[in-house]
Amino acid sequence: MYCSALYTGLGIVLRQDYIAPNATIIAESLFTIAMSVFSIISLMTFASSIPAAMSETRKIFRKLYQQVLQEGYSVPIQQLMLFKYFGEIELFYLTAWDLFRMDKHSILSILGTSISFCILIMQLKRVDLEGMT
Repeated sequence: MYCSALYTGLGIVLRQDYIAPNATIIAESLFTIAMSVFSIISLMTFASSIPAAMSETRKIFRKLYQQVLQEGYSVPIQQLMLFKYFGEIELFYLTAWDLFRMDKHSILSILGTSISFCILIMQLKRVDLEGMT
């Protein structure tokens, strides 16, 4: 959905239509492009910050578990086991079919690649349409 909206918006802005678009169509296409880019970036940015937050939480639970053991607080065994479990939990990463992890570097490269290919396809389409006439 995002790619088709981005492709359509870029096509209208770069005047791929035979008729000249009016100001409302241009404004709508700019808003569509902005919405698509913002949605993709915000989704990937929030998803890429999950491992950092989990790592920080894991450190806090490890520290809490060690304090309970060292200082001899009277804590129920279930709560102590919960501290230990959360201190040893594995980090969660958003991956693409377990091929690579999604982080901020991959977000920018994916976004740049998709915009580059959209512009390339539109330019090839323009050259093909001009060659037919």
